[in-house]
Amino acid sequence: MGQDHRRASGFQRFAFLDDGLPLMRSSHAGRFESNVLPDVTPQTGTFNYANPRAIHWGAGSLAHLAPELSRLQVTRVAIITTRSLVAEGTLLSRVRESMDSVQTEATEVVGQHAPLSEIEAAVARTTEIGVDGIVSFGGGSAVDAGKMVAVKLADRHGLAYRGLPHIAIPTTLSTAELAGSAGFTDAAGDKAGMRDVRLLLDSVIYDAELTLATPMSLWLSTGIRALDHAVEGFLADGSHPFSDVMSLEAVRRLFDSLPRAMTWAYGPRISSRRGSRLRCLRRRPMGSATSWASRSARAMAFHTA
Repeated sequence: MGQDHRRASGFQRFAFLDDGLPLMRSSHAGRFESNVLPDVTPQTGTFNYANPRAIHWGAGSLAHLAPELSRLQVTRVAIITTRSLVAEGTLLSRVRESMDSVQTEATEVVGQHAPLSEIEAAVARTTEIGVDGIVSFGGGSAVDAGKMVAVKLADRHGLAYRGLPHIAIPTTLSTAELAGSAGFTDAAGDKAGMRDVRLLLDSVIYDAELTLATPMSLWLSTGIRALDHAVEGFLADGSHPFSDVMSLEAVRRLFDSLPRAMTWAYGPRISSRRGSRLRCLRRRPMGSATSWASRSARAMAFHTA
């Protein structure tokens, strides 16, 4: 794919043909060129895959939880979740029941924006109890908190090369589970973050049936954030043709699935939420030369799930 984003402005990159092929204006000739044709400038770059090893998606995919825990040799789990899911109860019970013989040693509740004090408290309790794996269930705050707990527990176990095994079951479209970073809120109430390759998860389960308790306002707002990542990944500096394909497809599909998620009744709602999640996965490409390109392409698959 002959693309050179350094030779096109942001708006010019979003000039589309009716058949879906994006066009790019060449500054040296002042004319539109199809980016599926070879460019005179040779393309070079490096693409690194940095995704969870296993991503399961679709209604009923929670059935993969027990096999994944077995694959990771996890026997004692701490669940990191949210107050709203604890209060709702039914979905959390389904997650626990899907673990088969794996023991749930603790259920740690983390608030919005993952307060660091709550993360540290969860680390202290799970250290005392003794767990060998993390399952995060909820939105971006629960997933980010789960990532930090997994790494901090591994540090206490002397595992400098990786965090404890971590499986995420997301209920929003934030796609925090696909990034090697985590956000939190410090004691002063300021948002901060950390980046560490050990924060990358081992497995993600996108089960649309587990998202039906997610408020529509939260579902749609995180979907708009996914759309933002797709656009920003496409407009990022440099040449990243692999990410561009998925980012553009994520934009197209999000425009289709998010309105349907808002208007459809229960049956189609499962389908629309599955569709939104798959688009989300595609907005985060599995590792990339630029961090924003990486975030953009993976979003699409999460949205279609």
